[in-house]
Amino acid sequence: MKRRLLRVIVFGLLFSLLVGCSTPAIPATPTLPGASGAPSVLISTVEPDVKVVEAYMTQENSLPAKKTSPAVFPSGTRELFMMVRLTGNLSALSDILKDDPNWVQVSGNSGIVELEQITEDTKMPFELGNGVAMVLPVKPTSGTFADGPYQATLKIKETTVAILNWTVGTSK
Repeated sequence: MKRRLLRVIVFGLLFSLLVGCSTPAIPATPTLPGASGAPSVLISTVEPDVKVVEAYMTQENSLPAKKTSPAVFPSGTRELFMMVRLTGNLSALSDILKDDPNWVQVSGNSGIVELEQITEDTKMPFELGNGVAMVLPVKPTSGTFADGPYQATLKIKETTVAILNWTVGTSK
C-alpha cells in the first residue's frame, strides 16, 4: 500500500513538472517606439558610391516634403509618404531605382501592415544636387492606419538602409 501511494505521489510530481515545463512561453510582443523613438536611423549604404542621406515620414506628397516633428500623425490617416534622399553616382542610382518596388515594410502593434505596392509611377525620383530624392507612398490596404506606434524598414537591394518610427493618433 505504501509503495502504491509513493508511486502515485511520484507520478503526480513528475506529471506536474512535465506539464509546467512543457507549457510554451508566450513571446512578448515587441514594443515599437513610435514617435518617442528616433524618427529615423540610417543603417547602411546601398552601394559603396550610393548613400541614403535622409529619410523621414511625412503627410506631404511633394518635394521638399515638410518634416513632422515629433512624428505624430492624426487618427484616421489613410496615407503617409516616406521622403528618401540618396546621393552618389547617378548611373548607379538609376539602376537602383529599377530595383524591387517593395522597398518599404511597416510594422504596427498587430504585426506587419499590408501595404499597397509601390509602382514605377509612384516611385518618382527628382534629381537633387549630386543625387535624387523620392517620395514613396505608404498606404495600408485596409484603408487607414490604426492608432498606435509604427516602424518602417526601408530596404534597397535587399539591404536595410533605414528604420523610421512614427505614431498615428496619440503620442502616448
